[in-house]
Amino acid sequence: MQSLLKAGAKVNAKDKTGRTALHWAASEGQVAAIRTLLEAEVNVHALDEIGRTALHWAAFKGHVAAIQVLLEAGANVNALGENGGTALLWVASEGHVAAIRVLLKAGANVNAEDKTGRTALHWVASEGQVAAMQALLKAGANVNAEDRTGRTALHWAAFKGHVAAIQILLEAGVNVNAGGETGRTALHWAASEGQVAATRVLLESGADVNVLGRGNGGTALHGEALRGHVIATQTLLKAGANVNVLDKTGRTALEVARVGMDRAKSVRPFLEVIELLKAHGGL
Repeated sequence: MQSLLKAGAKVNAKDKTGRTALHWAASEGQVAAIRTLLEAEVNVHALDEIGRTALHWAAFKGHVAAIQVLLEAGANVNALGENGGTALLWVASEGHVAAIRVLLKAGANVNAEDKTGRTALHWVASEGQVAAMQALLKAGANVNAEDRTGRTALHWAAFKGHVAAIQILLEAGVNVNAGGETGRTALHWAASEGQVAATRVLLESGADVNVLGRGNGGTALHGEALRGHVIATQTLLKAGANVNVLDKTGRTALEVARVGMDRAKSVRPFLEVIELLKAHGGL
């Protein structure tokens, strides 16, 4: 590289993706190459075609040493990429804990949002990255931050069934009954995916089993019935779910289960759900 630079290679030249040699060196964690390019006065703030700096790439790949060198050279820790993401958001999507800690120590905005409104905590919670979650919460992450659809990190952890992540968020004071724009709580999301363990943890932590969402206005029980989730239906009924509450279209869970059965390839689980609902007084 040094011979090329001495021969007149342009240190800030970009390829078809808009990346400079620094972007590539950072992406591969090549610290010696990064130092050589910096000595040649490469632009540490250069953006590729989707607005990412070399720091974004080093963070995305979890290259801690490369991150440190770039920060020492003046890289903007809170620079925004095309999707509004900072380096912290990029590293959060991959769960590189050591890199997260380095960026936070350098002043990364722990509550920065991308264009979907998600923070780093949303991303790590959705992937069940417990250690990364703990680092972000310790640094002041807003546990109740909502994305553009009104979902908190708890919604995402519940949707994916990450029980350990759910427990950490609950301990940090997340609102277990937050519904956002759709009115759907974390319990709705856990139930809709048949996440039984997550459903149980949420119920034990005070989730309202009968809260109605917006739109069709169903409860978590409506969601389970529609998808034929037998064990999750049992869990909700045991927790006191109102079997005959109506959604906003005027249907009970039993009626919704019949709709789901009509659409399903296999009717057996729906028949079991229907029997459960009937046994609990379903109409």
